[in-house]
Formats: sequence, structure tokens, C-alpha cells
Amino acid sequence: MSKHTPGPWRVAPPSVGRFKVCTVEGGKIVGEASNYNEQADANARLIAAAPELLVAAQDAFSILCHLDEPIPYERIAECIEDLRAAIAKATGEQS
Repeated sequence: MSKHTPGPWRVAPPSVGRFKVCTVEGGKIVGEASNYNEQADANARLIAAAPELLVAAQDAFSILCHLDEPIPYERIAECIEDLRAAIAKATGEQS
């Protein structure tokens, strides 16, 4: 299985009715679509948040698989914040 392009990713400003999702570093295009509209904008945000969502889900999975062991509160708090930030990025509620 091949690896995805490393994140973080961002949604580039729409141009000529198209949107692009690019890497933050270097601007490598990881996704592109035409017919820019509200749904395409939501899709672009979700795609751009994918790397952060994956990492946050993996971390949450790891914590949930080890609930029978002591887990430092700081690790749980960090996981919750990472999940909150990734969800906010995906839904456009990012500040």
C-alpha cells in the first residue's frame, strides 16, 4: 500500500471555478476539482483535514485500546484537542 502525501494540507483559494487542496509546505496539489460551489468547498475542507483526522483517530484508537492501563491526563487532553482541531478544520469552524 502506498503512503499518502504528508500533511498538513490546506484549501487554496478558488480560482476560475476550481478548487485545489495543497500541501502547506511547498504547495504540492493533492486534490483538485472543478465546478466550485458550497458542496465542493465542504469537500475540499474535509480532504484538507484528512491527515489531521487520521492522526487524531489513530491516537484516540490507541488510547481506547489501552483503557485498562493508566493513561496520563495530559495525553487524553492532547488527543481531545487534536480531535477538536481536526473536526473544526474539516467543518470550516476553524478560527
